[in-house]
Amino acid sequence: MKKRLFVVSLVVVALLLVGYRISCKTPPAELSAQQRVLAIFEDGGCLSCHSAEPQLPFYASFPVMGDIVKADSENGYKLFDIEPMIKALKSGEALSAVDVARVEKAAMDGDMPMAKYYLVHWGSQMTAAKSSIVAQWAEQWRAAHYNDGLGASLFVR
Repeated sequence: MKKRLFVVSLVVVALLLVGYRISCKTPPAELSAQQRVLAIFEDGGCLSCHSAEPQLPFYASFPVMGDIVKADSENGYKLFDIEPMIKALKSGEALSAVDVARVEKAAMDGDMPMAKYYLVHWGSQMTAAKSSIVAQWAEQWRAAHYNDGLGASLFVR
């Protein structure tokens, strides 16, 4: 009986891990770099916390969990409002160099989203592949907008 329970538990855990890995897919290579980054932001749920008017999940109304979700959302918005950047990416408007750098650093450091977010919202985790996409896009963006020859060779690729 214990052996059977162990096997069933092992199968369930394996299925959950496979499902989690499948949900953390990267945007298709056919998309432009800008579209891929936009897809990463949208799939990652960045607007859940980094927006003036976040769309909170249904469990934000629960007593304990709701307080945590609301506090995280408020703190995320205080730290960085990503909404103007997403709107600019969608419309082709100019981006803030500071916003690009902030997003790049968060992606490279793996800081966002927080573990308590991506463990509940499968597919939102910043994988190495997604981080690489964001870093390459930021590098291309800087080369296109700040290629003035003033940067030291150490910082210009």
